[in-house]
Amino acid sequence: MRACTLTRLYELDEQMDRLMAFACRRPGIWEFIQEHKVHVDRIRKLTLFPEHAPNILAQHQAIVAGIGARDPAAASEAMRRHLRFIVENYNHLARRHPEFIEAPRSKDASGKAAKSKVGRPRKLTGSDEEAIIQHIILDGMTGAEVAALFEVSEATISRVRRANRE
Repeated sequence: MRACTLTRLYELDEQMDRLMAFACRRPGIWEFIQEHKVHVDRIRKLTLFPEHAPNILAQHQAIVAGIGARDPAAASEAMRRHLRFIVENYNHLARRHPEFIEAPRSKDASGKAAKSKVGRPRKLTGSDEEAIIQHIILDGMTGAEVAALFEVSEATISRVRRANRE
């Protein structure tokens, strides 16, 4: 399979995901996926090889067949197999190349691994939320850019966006 064909497979896979979200009358799911899928896309590009194409296409066909037959159990099982394929490829990549998955941990003065700074998310004020919306709407910044600027997760930015729409 040529590289351009593999690129087309990515495009079609994404198009199917988008169409499924809208067909299920859940466009918000697609918006959420778009905002958080950068990591999944990275993994897909590291783990998807041309020889996987027939398997992925068969998985998509099984999902569509289940939906077309109005058989939620079959569609659901086909989707589980499709997602399991992604997880299996991720696990394989993590075993072969852990440097792609885990960021190297810094060391403290004694040479021990520094403690993670993961903790409770920063509490945003009303003025923070207004500034976030301004950066997105007026400045055209992406959710990831604003999240980095305010040192919060992209999920927090999504929550602020949703609250602003209501």
